[in-house]
Amino acid sequence: MIFGHPFRCTGTRRKFLQAGSAFAAAAALAPLRTLGESTPFVMPDKSLNELSYALLAAQLHTTFRVHAAPGRAVNLELVEASLAPAGARTTGQASPRGVDYERFSLVFCGARTERLEQKIHRFEHGKIGYFELFIVPIISRDSSRVYYEAVFNRPRQGSRATA
Repeated sequence: MIFGHPFRCTGTRRKFLQAGSAFAAAAALAPLRTLGESTPFVMPDKSLNELSYALLAAQLHTTFRVHAAPGRAVNLELVEASLAPAGARTTGQASPRGVDYERFSLVFCGARTERLEQKIHRFEHGKIGYFELFIVPIISRDSSRVYYEAVFNRPRQGSRATA
């Protein structure tokens, strides 16, 4: 009795327990249901400074997804990674004394039916993430594929030019 009146419940005890049990079961199973759902993994953007020859050469013969335009992506395979010899210079260009340059090139190939323009494209790779890279179509004797090259010629991290 509350305040001299008998306590009256509008529902039955059975309905209360059923509703409470259903709520408890739903709350307990909700985390299990979300475990089966995949959460989107967001790959990080990489700057060109983070893309070393070693990192890119390790991806030889793997596929890179190139976002050519909104809603259009092209798959390219990295088929060659060439490191220029230490101390090699481009003809007619003198490099500042003591500056160590990182020089390498990458060659990608793709389907001839899905040509890409010479420009900066957004690349995506499962192990590297997203990055932007300037590629140029190059001539090849292989008429079934189209080839692209990206050339890196920059002061190494920690050299006097980047300090």
